[in-house]
Amino acid sequence: PTGADDAMDVINFSSRGPSPGNRVKPELIAPGTHIQGTASTHPFYNGVGVCDQFRPSEQTVFAASSGTSHSTPAVAGISPLAYWWMQDKFSITTPSPAMIKAYLMAHPTYLTGASANGTLPSNSQGYGMPNMSTMFDNTSKFLLDQTHTIDNTGETWTWAGAVVDSSKPVRIALAYTDAPGAIGVSPQVNNLNLAVSNGGNTYLGNVFSNQWSTTGGTADPYNNYEAVFLPPGTTGSIGITITAFNIAGDGVPNSGDMTDQDFSLICYNCAAQDGVFVDVPPGF
Repeated sequence: PTGADDAMDVINFSSRGPSPGNRVKPELIAPGTHIQGTASTHPFYNGVGVCDQFRPSEQTVFAASSGTSHSTPAVAGISPLAYWWMQDKFSITTPSPAMIKAYLMAHPTYLTGASANGTLPSNSQGYGMPNMSTMFDNTSKFLLDQTHTIDNTGETWTWAGAVVDSSKPVRIALAYTDAPGAIGVSPQVNNLNLAVSNGGNTYLGNVFSNQWSTTGGTADPYNNYEAVFLPPGTTGSIGITITAFNIAGDGVPNSGDMTDQDFSLICYNCAAQDGVFVDVPPGF
């Protein structure tokens, strides 16, 4: 049926955000509607609870059903592939949960079908559907996985790089595991903000117009994940700044004091300037 006949669609009964604290949900989306799979062989199976008892008709092997029981395993199945890829290609021994999230966020397909489109990140599709073609291609990528900790409000971390291939987009994704927050209300504790400079312009995390970042706007105070996506044709230097707008809790337990936060970051289609990683001290 319409709304479920194309992987670019978002069915009208798909779960949508926001979640408590006005956070955008989901971060990612995967097909979960009218998915074909093996039909039950139970003698009393009659198709109740699934979309089609048998699909296609004239056979009794396959059925079609809908739900997070299909979409969630799709993303869960991609995640260990990304985990292995980062181990094998980028020598990250144990990619963190935040790194897995950032990596998948940075390689999306923007959905354009029924109930999709819209400005990212949206409460219908998040940043889009994970794209394994770009996730595992040979495009240059910069990855940082919780190797830098910000201790105090106002501190910054900066990285200087450049676009590698102007025929491809540039995608920067930040994710961090926040300190535990309040239940049922606004759960945010620490707040890191992403900003990217290119060609004299500054792009703030999660300030988009449809699928591409745009200048202006304000820093995102709600989400512990932010992204900047620049379209093909982008050239020149890339500057990434992460600013600690508020460090109020222990984001790195059993390390340092009681107020700190680490983070994971990926820049797709980026290379460090002159091949050198720049870890700028606070206050730069």
